[in-house]
Amino acid sequence: MILVKFKKFISFIIFLIFSIILLQNISHAEWITKKSDKSKELIKVDGMYANGYLTKSECTIMKAKLLKITSATGMCDDVVVKKKLITKKEPKKKKKIKVKTDSGEVGNWVAVIEHKEKKLIYTSDNLPEINTKQKAINNATSKCWFDWRHKEGDWPSENCQIISVKNTDKKSTFITKKTKKDKKKEKELIKKLITKKKKDLKEKKIDNKHYASIRNLPLGDFYFIAFGNDDLKIIGYVNPDPKSKKIKIGNRKIVKTNIGKAYLNDKKTICDVISEVDDAANSSIFNGKAIINCNNKNKFFGSWFQQGGKGEGIGVNNKGNKLNFYFVKNKSAAERLKNPNLEYAKKIPEENEPTFTPKKSIVNKAPIIKVELSKKIKKGSYKITGKVTDDQKTPPYLYIDDELIKVSKDGSFEFPGFTNRNTQITVLAVDKRGLQNEVVVKVIVEKEIVTITKLEKLKPQKINSKKNNNKLAVIIGIQKYDSFLNARYADNDGEYFSEYAKKAFGIKSTNIKTLIDGEANNNSSKIALFRWLKQKVIPGETEVIIFYSGHGMASLDNGEIFLLSSDSDEGIIEDTALSRRDTFKRIESFNAKSVTVFIDACYNGETGDSGNEELLIASAKPLIGVKDTGDIPNSFNVFSSSQLNQASFSTEKETGVENGIFSYYLMKGLEGNADLNSDRKITNGEMQKYLSMKIPKIALSLHNREQDPFFKGNKNLILTSF
Repeated sequence: MILVKFKKFISFIIFLIFSIILLQNISHAEWITKKSDKSKELIKVDGMYANGYLTKSECTIMKAKLLKITSATGMCDDVVVKKKLITKKEPKKKKKIKVKTDSGEVGNWVAVIEHKEKKLIYTSDNLPEINTKQKAINNATSKCWFDWRHKEGDWPSENCQIISVKNTDKKSTFITKKTKKDKKKEKELIKKLITKKKKDLKEKKIDNKHYASIRNLPLGDFYFIAFGNDDLKIIGYVNPDPKSKKIKIGNRKIVKTNIGKAYLNDKKTICDVISEVDDAANSSIFNGKAIINCNNKNKFFGSWFQQGGKGEGIGVNNKGNKLNFYFVKNKSAAERLKNPNLEYAKKIPEENEPTFTPKKSIVNKAPIIKVELSKKIKKGSYKITGKVTDDQKTPPYLYIDDELIKVSKDGSFEFPGFTNRNTQITVLAVDKRGLQNEVVVKVIVEKEIVTITKLEKLKPQKINSKKNNNKLAVIIGIQKYDSFLNARYADNDGEYFSEYAKKAFGIKSTNIKTLIDGEANNNSSKIALFRWLKQKVIPGETEVIIFYSGHGMASLDNGEIFLLSSDSDEGIIEDTALSRRDTFKRIESFNAKSVTVFIDACYNGETGDSGNEELLIASAKPLIGVKDTGDIPNSFNVFSSSQLNQASFSTEKETGVENGIFSYYLMKGLEGNADLNSDRKITNGEMQKYLSMKIPKIALSLHNREQDPFFKGNKNLILTSF
């Protein structure tokens, strides 16, 4: 009985130890599961090679490009190949035997793959060994995945999609079945070519000289080179057609039609070329159709894509043979254009590569990275140090956040960095055999203890100004918006200012219209500002005070300024928000004795909330360098919380007050703090000077950002007296 209990106790202890180890591993998992982009791409290359999409030489070339080293020989030797491209050298066949099933049918297969995002076309090579449908797909897919024009890491397989796969032994290609639209376009281009040729004959402008190299071609706006079946090569150029229409794309006008000449590599055939723009994605990406009509009755028709000063396309001739063409604006760049298919055709076939058989006595181990996985730093500069070792004679390659790092002979390294927030750094080691190891270093920024000065509470009760029956106030404070982020403390600003309107300006409650949050929708705001004010204003006698705290926005097209209502809609700002220009113009027409406006809002697209770094809307952008739009009437006195290209900020809870910085100091100024000469009167000039002394300092202290208040109006006008 004791023995049984002892066995149970031992089992429990083993289980407990195992659980602790497992929990430790789980808690540590976040350090090792994150993969850098470079590591992911290396694994992807191994997968392509293992599944037969790449030869070994292609595998090593791609790894060298990824790792930015001259040679990666040996890095693909340890990859277990599931299915090779060519298992053995097949004897040449006089006639291709065709199998009835589609999947194994032998023939002259052509696969066409398109990179959906970049609109690039890739066609499989015309090689004897690519004699089945799957091999053609593999070949074209490999080109799409590993096109040198893609940026490093930009090889998403989901973008490489099959357009068509055809057996050309059946005399069909993906482009031979032209649509009605293509046939109509081809006829239009042929008609233009015939018209041009007749005119050239009449004016004796026919150039019968044959050119064998791009270097010797006449001056052109674009130069192109094309590759077809049976080693066909065509060079040529095009220039804008003087009689071409111009089409408007954005703010640009481009020529629709280009004409030129082409020359075959048979040293005798000359062709006429015409190309037309069909459509544009934006001001630098176009697509269109082109036709090459040769004097040997060979005619090619195809489609092209252009981005900036370069592009490419694919076409087919009247016999069903395809043509790939590439074009650039620069002649020297055109000379460097090569047939991308030849890069694959010239590579050493896999059956000729020696098979690597590792020695049984040697076990290749992944490199070891010795580095502190968690590092606490103060905000700013830091340094990661460590050591990387391997069973090879030389240290492995080391990458920190995908950047190649210099390693000393003994494997030690250091990496300087800079950060103001917690971050994770990936450290990747790759040895000469391609084995890799990766760890994640967590850099933790210690929180700085910042002492925030407490601000004095607002005290409207300490003010006692004379009552004035000829003053009106419209007060709007919106924190919560239906379609936008909150404007922090804006509701507090509106509610507090209602008290200051009574105490500091002596306005009767019946002459104050206050709208907070949902009450300040577009309709209610306009009724208060336009109808209520108009009914109350006595021309030449009434003084009007307007206060707004919330979000502002400037139109991206013409810079017009808007104050948002609680129900404003991003898509129709012009119809659902208050145009500052139109609002001022309407109120000016009431002919009040004076109009003073206080606006605690910014127009540069930011929330003005340090706790939320998002933009107000996704399409918003800072209005850098924007000047006064001139929408303020000369008779108005306007105080604004910031310049047009700055954000407006709120206080922090640690200060003990919850208001916009501008609103807070405006109201403290009305308590008497802005009476700089102690004459118990506050002029507009004194208030502006007081705000300019206080607001920039507190904004810099709380948010490390600039905020400079704005004023336009009569500085000598008395704002209030007490």
